[in-house]
Amino acid sequence: MGDCIPNRMNIPALVAFALFSTSAAAGCINIAEHFSSDLQLDISDGGCGRLEISFTREFIFNDVGASAKPGSWKSYPFEKECAITASDPKRGDPSVISCHPNGRTPLAGATYKLRPTGKYMKFDACGEKLEKGMKVEIWQYVCVSGCKKGVPRTLAQKDVCD
Repeated sequence: MGDCIPNRMNIPALVAFALFSTSAAAGCINIAEHFSSDLQLDISDGGCGRLEISFTREFIFNDVGASAKPGSWKSYPFEKECAITASDPKRGDPSVISCHPNGRTPLAGATYKLRPTGKYMKFDACGEKLEKGMKVEIWQYVCVSGCKKGVPRTLAQKDVCD
């Protein structure tokens, strides 16, 4: 996965993200993920490595479901494909993700904003049983521009409990 030392291009974004993000526990960054019948995508550092966008469109189907075909994953450095252009001051999460139009990932040219889904965790939140009347809202990244065919309309916020 590489070093935990960012290059000069992504230092400001990663410093701001690490300082303000609830998703940056112990220096690890897990932003979002997408699962559909034709695409599996992950934006994370893969376990405290370099922040990357990883994806596959190749699956093996069996009676249990689908899994990614071995060796089919493609990964690109996040800072070469997208940028965190705003962070939510209340939540600390990246609130806007903008991807370069000439990028190599399915997110190329798209901009996503973090928005509530209007749904809530029902039984437990982050391993803790919810007390009566307690609500933990579920959020997702919604495509607001560059939402052409093949670009995921939504990305699930990942690891909201970190």
